[in-house]
Amino acid sequence: MNIRKKSLLIKITILSIVTLLLGILTPHQSNATTGLTIDDLPYKIEFVKMDADFYLTMAIDSEGYLWGWGHSNHTVFGDNSTKASSVPKKINSTMKFKDVAVSDTHILAIDENDYLYAWGGNDEGELGIGSISTEDIIQPQKIKGNTKFTKVYCDRNSSMAIDIDGNLWSWGSRLGRLGLENITEDVLTPQKVSETIKFSKVSIGTGLHRLALDREGNLYSWGYNNFGQLGNGESNSLRDVNVPTKIMNGTKFKEIETGTLYSMAIDVSGNIWTWGANSTGQLGNGTNESTNIPTQITTGKVFNKISSGATGLTSNEASYAIDSEGHLWSWGNNEHYTLGNGTTERTLEPTKVMEQITFKEITAGQLYAIGIDTNGNSWSWGYYAYGAKGTGYYAPENKPIRFTGPDYVVTFKDNGQTLKQESVKFNKPATAPEVPTREGYTLSWDKEYNHIMEDTIVNAVWTVKEEEYSISSKNYNIDLEGNTITKVSPETNVTEFLNKIETNGQKKVVNAQGQEVREATLVGTGYKLQVTFKGEVHTYEIAVRGDIDGNGKITTTDLSMINQQILHKIELTGIRAKAADTDYNGRLTTTDLSMINQAVLRKITL
Repeated sequence: MNIRKKSLLIKITILSIVTLLLGILTPHQSNATTGLTIDDLPYKIEFVKMDADFYLTMAIDSEGYLWGWGHSNHTVFGDNSTKASSVPKKINSTMKFKDVAVSDTHILAIDENDYLYAWGGNDEGELGIGSISTEDIIQPQKIKGNTKFTKVYCDRNSSMAIDIDGNLWSWGSRLGRLGLENITEDVLTPQKVSETIKFSKVSIGTGLHRLALDREGNLYSWGYNNFGQLGNGESNSLRDVNVPTKIMNGTKFKEIETGTLYSMAIDVSGNIWTWGANSTGQLGNGTNESTNIPTQITTGKVFNKISSGATGLTSNEASYAIDSEGHLWSWGNNEHYTLGNGTTERTLEPTKVMEQITFKEITAGQLYAIGIDTNGNSWSWGYYAYGAKGTGYYAPENKPIRFTGPDYVVTFKDNGQTLKQESVKFNKPATAPEVPTREGYTLSWDKEYNHIMEDTIVNAVWTVKEEEYSISSKNYNIDLEGNTITKVSPETNVTEFLNKIETNGQKKVVNAQGQEVREATLVGTGYKLQVTFKGEVHTYEIAVRGDIDGNGKITTTDLSMINQQILHKIELTGIRAKAADTDYNGRLTTTDLSMINQAVLRKITL
């Protein structure tokens, strides 16, 4: 590997680590509905096309306007700022666009007149403006004169576009797998890739290999091939392919997608084919085994769309697909809820996501994904760095959450009677009406979606006020007799205690932080317990094994009988190996706790 190759890999790896660390340090915000407000209702934007890379997302709405959210490290929002945005932000309101491509450094877009524009970083000529610049280009710059284009593609240091005649053009870093022969310097203006092949689609992803389709549906690949991602039967980083080379002769395809170290394609019959790295099951073939030959996934479904969720220069990736019925499927890596199925467990085969919603578009960034449903609403899930999901919240989502769509009319009701109606837009909470309290009751609001994309009905729910048992210790050893706390018993476990509480539905147990306790797990930390019931505080000494009198004296010399609670009373006197246990047999020679030292404590069985 030459110096430029090593340099590129190091740069991208460092960027991946930095963005991940920054994402972890990003403050969390909750999107839960609290109090008497409804705070998760969206504004009215219908996106028709999206693209994402690392923690940046760009989208074109139904009117042709361009929006962006996530990081803006290279002032890609066009406002001379590198400040991230967690909600969609309109970019250049004087221009309308048909297609957009995103990298973590620069943007390509085709305007309503089919002309090509670029802006952002230009360290290696990726903007195609004829020069390299250390300063970011803030406003869109027209590229390739009066040539008209239909599609654009980019990664962090290279760019590609297909013109209206099917010619593929590429430019940027000479290490960017441009598909051009004998490249020795960065390419600063668009260069034609082939004089004979007419292309329809390209995928260049975030890795170092490319896929393309010609107008007849033939599949081509070129670039780096260390994991067999080119699909040509080889897996050798020393045998890169420089120009588009046909693979899978005899099979016609309609969709392609490149992950960092693997590839996917959909044939004209709707079957998914995958090949390359497979460490997290991203190939969807039921295994973790990599393959250098395109292999068909057997699902019994017909698919129309595919996407890959990148994780920098690693093979820990997630895959997504939309079938002919609009159902969304995902598989592979599931860090930070990447798959949107409510868990963090990997899946080795396609698994359906959100049965009740149908989708028409899917795109994925770094550990997150965004889909557009068939009603024009956008949904996102996964990691939250820089707010790249567009929801306005810096928090992970384990399932898709809607963040764009039609305006809402919220109707508040109480026992069927309408109390208030209010129109709601994005980030504008619907405030519940003031309702007189009822003695002995509490009021809450329950959202009921009669039509998942239309009006929302919010019902008032009156509930008898709960009596709380508030505990200040993490030990729940309590016996109840009727409604009165009578005694503390070391033998009563938390399950028995909670069962006693639940015999009356108007009572619950909360800890010192006011959180309701439901887990039946004992966590002993002290030898006293305070319980508050109906405003009265009860304090108890808990009798524990080895200290029946609760006076700090052990009543047994068997170390196995001494538990964690009694250890809190022990005063250590330093490391004296033979103190209190001269025979090293686990038997104490004294019942004075102050004589038990650290060496003996290591033998205690809790």
